[in-house]
Amino acid sequence: MKNNFQLITLDTEQWEPEQKWLNWRHELGTKLPYQCDLVHAGAPEDFKGMMQTLVNLETREAFTHLQYSGNQLRRTQEHLKDGFRDYLLAFVRHGQGSFQSGGEVHWLKSDTIYLIDTALPFSKDMYGNCQIVFVRIPRQRLQLSIPELKSTALRSVSCASGPGMLLRNYLLMLPQAMYRTAAEATQFLFCSLNELVIACLIDAVSDSSPNPAHFEDNNYNQKLSFMRRNCVNSEFSIAHLAEHFGVSKSTVFNTFQERGTTFTRELRTLRIQLACNKLGHHRQSLTELAYECGFNGLSQFSRVFKAEMGMSPRQYHRLQFELADERLEPDSE
Repeated sequence: MKNNFQLITLDTEQWEPEQKWLNWRHELGTKLPYQCDLVHAGAPEDFKGMMQTLVNLETREAFTHLQYSGNQLRRTQEHLKDGFRDYLLAFVRHGQGSFQSGGEVHWLKSDTIYLIDTALPFSKDMYGNCQIVFVRIPRQRLQLSIPELKSTALRSVSCASGPGMLLRNYLLMLPQAMYRTAAEATQFLFCSLNELVIACLIDAVSDSSPNPAHFEDNNYNQKLSFMRRNCVNSEFSIAHLAEHFGVSKSTVFNTFQERGTTFTRELRTLRIQLACNKLGHHRQSLTELAYECGFNGLSQFSRVFKAEMGMSPRQYHRLQFELADERLEPDSE
């Protein structure tokens, strides 16, 4: 303990293989400051996890560094009765996943920062080997600084420039610094972090000045919006996108390349997002769902879904409902 700080550690390597997931779920459930459900689709012995948390017992601020294999965390209306309403800043250093709230699915990407409002119900799925930094920020601190902050379960923090770029670099270095600094200096690390988060949110709220980058982002988002409306068409191609916006295919290709992605990758992501939403809210055969999401049949859908999500559509469905496979019509995968 560092004065008013408490250090909490958790490591699955200390347990027998068959007890790793069960013990992790139990221990994490007792150490998290809020109520939730934790679900794991794989075998208990395959789960690996390590956690270090530094908690300020006075201010409730907390810093957590997590490394673990995939699981789902779900916070429902029933869990909200615990009264926990603070914000969680999540820096996904490695891994991918999805975030669901209010019927919408958001794709979580590596090297990206998100702000999560725990006062709203949500479900967060992470796949593969994940490294995530979580920072607990008291709700009052943000609301006093940004009174007009709208209530939304998830908002992303741009790391491309300005305070977002500085915040990303700060979070990259913080795990080592937080556990090795003197007790008297620890609180200043939290203060600097909170001020950076506030600067990012103020920048996002007040950034209405017209500039080339702003218009470029709008154009790019318009393309993504058009793709989202047409991704259910299995024949939809980059040529359709170029024709709609009156530009050449090479121009569209460069638009995606400049952002480190491709048309094919983003189209696949949009279809998988749609599939995740349907798997979480609809009862239908997997074959029917595959065609409705723009895939050319069940085989392609299952292959792409598993490559993107790290599990089959049926396994994902189990995570969403924790019910038997009979809720889906019996298609083979």
